Amino acid sequence: MKKTLVAIAALMLSAAAYGQGAVNFANRLSGVFDAPVLAPNGTDGAGTLGAVAQLFLVNGTTLTPIGTAISFRGASGATAKYFDGGALDVAGTTVGGNATFRVRSWVGASFAAATTKGESADFTVTGLGGGTLPASNLDTLKGFTLVTVPEPTTIALGFLGAAALVAARRRK
Repeated sequence: MKKTLVAIAALMLSAAAYGQGAVNFANRLSGVFDAPVLAPNGTDGAGTLGAVAQLFLVNGTTLTPIGTAISFRGASGATAKYFDGGALDVAGTTVGGNATFRVRSWVGASFAAATTKGESADFTVTGLGGGTLPASNLDTLKGFTLVTVPEPTTIALGFLGAAALVAARRRK
């Protein structure tokens, strides 16, 4: 009997070691935390622009996407500031472990190609959920604002215009 109990305990420990951690991909939990994502005007929610949000696992300088990009809760009003992607398993982490994340939000097909985008500061979630434990919340996430990044051609035209002004001033 004793050997059976020891074997069961060892089996449960080894199974727990291979379980994946889980987090709730949401930026608001009423009364617990509130991390809105705002449009470039600093007032409206990113959802008013049709932005999406995605969670990334941070490992040094490497970002690994967790799940897929999701839409904001609404396209106007307070719901446009918040997303709720539900519970996500985080591969490479263990139940009860810690992980560092970053949230990215953008308008368009991809973060790299977007001209309106933003990202949170890196934040750590301790005590990941999973298995019989509920998924952990992103309660250390801080809100952020999207910015509009000029297209490369706009930047090039700006530099060309500045160079032309300098050249014209030198000629006088």
